[in-house]
Amino acid sequence: MSALFVRIDHAERRLCLLANTVCRRRFVRQLFRGVSRLGDGVIWYLLMAAMPLLMGLDQWQQGVWVALQMLAAGAFGLLL
Repeated sequence: MSALFVRIDHAERRLCLLANTVCRRRFVRQLFRGVSRLGDGVIWYLLMAAMPLLMGLDQWQQGVWVALQMLAAGAFGLLL
């Protein structure tokens, strides 16, 4: 084994132990659970729905186009 690999392996182990220690706190677990849940689709659906509004009245068509692109990318990812 190379010395670089050993150093990276030790650094990764320390990082994993630190993450394990931090995640023992209930607040941290709930925070990560909430962020994970939002990433499951809630935020993406809200963002797609709001995209035409965020682009403004004069460029709402572009917002719809971006929302459709997001929808297509999500559908393609689901198929994969």
